[in-house]
Amino acid sequence: MPALSAGPGQGTPTAVPNLETVDSEVGIGRHGNNMNRYYTGEVGTAIIVDVETDISSATVTRMSVKKPSGALATWEATIEGKTAMRHVTVDGDWDEVGTYHLQAYVEMPGWKGFGNTVQFTISNRFD
Repeated sequence: MPALSAGPGQGTPTAVPNLETVDSEVGIGRHGNNMNRYYTGEVGTAIIVDVETDISSATVTRMSVKKPSGALATWEATIEGKTAMRHVTVDGDWDEVGTYHLQAYVEMPGWKGFGNTVQFTISNRFD
């Protein structure tokens, strides 16, 4: 399922996360560990969004995030392969319990835009 189904000149992009690793809504993985719950304070967890279109010429790749409180954040992302972007969590990324909303953002020559919103949940430890 594409996170960015249209490229430059191909109409309005749509976004649905590629279910490529662990979580049922966005590709999130812990160095090969296949656990399905994510907790506040985690550092080093990879979030991968496959946009299923060639973004290798992108000059900007990032993830726009709305935290459970409504606070907005921007997470820098790197290109992984030709069609995916990756962010590895750092201290402060997952500092709230609840549902996070995430959109991939890409800028390429002649086109820039967002993917559809995807969601994932961050829990308290021991929940």
